[in-house]
Amino acid sequence: MLKFQEATKCVSGSIAVSTCPRPLIARRYALLQKLGSGSFGTVYLVSDKKAKQGEE
Repeated sequence: MLKFQEATKCVSGSIAVSTCPRPLIARRYALLQKLGSGSFGTVYLVSDKKAKQGEE
């Protein structure tokens, strides 16, 4: 199972990802916005950079 680390230095509050270049997770998903966090994790809105037209 792959493990990924959050890019905490590029996240500013719960509004949106800051002006840092959008980091890619697994060379596929670009972080768009932090949606929320809790005791067990953090939820982000992401964009799939490898999705075909109409699949995103």
